Amino acid sequence: MLVGRYWCGGSGVRMLIWWVFFLCFFFCFFFCFFFCFFSVFSLFFLCFFSVSSLFFLFFLFGHTCSQLSSEFHTTTLNVFTHTVRPDPKVVASGGRPYKAIVVLFLAGAADSFNMLVPVTGCDPAHDLYQEYKTIRGNAALDTSELINIVDTSNTQPCTTFGVHKNLPIVSDSYDLGEAAWIANMGTLIQPTTKQQFKDKSVPLPPSLFAHNVMQKSIATMHPQLSSSSGILGRITDVLSSRTSQPYKSKLYSIAGPQKIVTGGPNADIISGSVGVQRYVDYDVLKDSIVNMTHRMSENYLSDTYSGTLKHILEATESLGTKLNQQTVTATFSEEDLSSQFKQVAKVIKMHRHASTPSAERVERAAFVTKLGGFDTHRDLAETLEARMATINAALTSFVEEMKTHQQAWDEVTVVTISDFGRTLTSNGLGTDHAWGGNYFVMGGDIQGEQIHGQYPSKLGEENGEVNLGRGRIIPTTSWNSLWKPVAEWFGVNSGTEMDVCLPNHEKFPNVLGKGDLFK
Repeated sequence: MLVGRYWCGGSGVRMLIWWVFFLCFFFCFFFCFFFCFFSVFSLFFLCFFSVSSLFFLFFLFGHTCSQLSSEFHTTTLNVFTHTVRPDPKVVASGGRPYKAIVVLFLAGAADSFNMLVPVTGCDPAHDLYQEYKTIRGNAALDTSELINIVDTSNTQPCTTFGVHKNLPIVSDSYDLGEAAWIANMGTLIQPTTKQQFKDKSVPLPPSLFAHNVMQKSIATMHPQLSSSSGILGRITDVLSSRTSQPYKSKLYSIAGPQKIVTGGPNADIISGSVGVQRYVDYDVLKDSIVNMTHRMSENYLSDTYSGTLKHILEATESLGTKLNQQTVTATFSEEDLSSQFKQVAKVIKMHRHASTPSAERVERAAFVTKLGGFDTHRDLAETLEARMATINAALTSFVEEMKTHQQAWDEVTVVTISDFGRTLTSNGLGTDHAWGGNYFVMGGDIQGEQIHGQYPSKLGEENGEVNLGRGRIIPTTSWNSLWKPVAEWFGVNSGTEMDVCLPNHEKFPNVLGKGDLFK
């Protein structure tokens, strides 16, 4: 609908003038045309009046054309107001100890049943490793391709498991009590059994086994609501928007735009290879940019664009300048994932640097990194071996930098996520889309040497309770058992705050808490 205040920039007087002049123009035009047609003077008067009227209308229309449209504004004329654009609200630091979450997203669905394998100490009546080899066929790993770790939780079907041979940083951290595993974890809305799945008697995540939808589900932790924001975004938003003692929090993606960081403070996107991409002509055009963005606009679209442009350019310049001043001591390889973790290490060093004024010190930071190429339908062995080596190189350098050079390892938690697991059975060349999988978490504050969740005690379709067929394993642990303890460690309170972050967590009676995963 058309509303007067939009037609004339909020001025009823200007609207009245517009209409009065418009009616007078047409009245005079028709009067002169019909009654003075043969008069040269009348024709001259008609032409003069018409041209001057048009000039006046163009002037008036030009001043108000940004309002000559519907409420949602279809024009983009940038008419400045006298109001100076306010600076974004800044949360002051409370001086509390720093903490950082670093998400490693294994995009494409990692075959995590070859990342954590049952080996020995299993039920004597049921050789779980032999069953693993039988079901996996040519996808199975030999014990010589595994690094043994011992589970101290006494809740798993075996006491000794094997970590993929190309992940020594994970097995070493596990033995040091700085890494743990969560077994058979996946996206769930509520606990689901094999029979319930077949009967469709419980709500299931949408589009199971589809990459795009399942990636969104793990990013939002709210699979039944497709419009939900990201879990990292909600966690940092809860902490930074408290009415009492909010945390100064920041979000970063080193992997381009990612759903997981939406919904909180604006995430800064940093390139793994070059760091912050700054506008090369900013110094030359700075004054012009200030002139364009300093005052607010009458047009909503123009005002939103100007405000966003101002914030992006100023934030980019500020972050880019500070980050360029940081260096790391550990050696990172030139591989993309190592470069991403190098940038994370530089940001953490920047946050904790002694020169940062206390009121500006970030207290909570969350990062997302990404390694793709895990959709191993045709090349499981080669791809998984290469990807594990890439992860190991990146984490080895990152752990060294955090522990030895920055003394920040106790303040950092690294978590791994992936679309879903892969089938236990082989298709001849690789494995296909499945559901549950095994994931590790690392950090100086982790209560390690434990495998949480429940590794399947039987892997077969006939004798097992979690094999849906073709080796698709129903997860017995939801992602809530990763995110609830991590959120609590990060500072999220139980009750309303946790409900906002994890809408489904109360549906899982055995969900892990901070005391289970952290020291």
